[in-house]
Amino acid sequence: MPHHYAAVTVVASYFVMKEYEQVSIGRLVFSGTHKPGAFGNDDADFIKRKIARVLTDGALHALIVDFSDMEFQHGLAIQEAMSKLHKARIPVSVIYSDKCEKLAEPDIDLYVRSQAAALARLGSLVNLQ
Repeated sequence: MPHHYAAVTVVASYFVMKEYEQVSIGRLVFSGTHKPGAFGNDDADFIKRKIARVLTDGALHALIVDFSDMEFQHGLAIQEAMSKLHKARIPVSVIYSDKCEKLAEPDIDLYVRSQAAALARLGSLVNLQ
């Protein structure tokens, strides 16, 4: 039986965390299911556009991108989106979980397993006081 895939099955939400008075930390959260392989190209394009839009916010001092609630199996198109995070002008932490661990590169300190770890990493790069 052939599979039918809707155009985009990933959802994004974005907000600026208010815990810090002098520092603006953005939090971009993705959830849903990134379709596998070429079926996921629309999902990858959606993710890439959201990341690019957030990274153009000149008021941000740092960014947390949370993929921990997004299912991901495999796909090459998403690598362009991840590359934008590696090259960002501001410090970035990427939260991942078992659902999307194939998306992460755990040998790179950019990738962490929790918001606390993301904030600790960013705190070493940006003064959170």
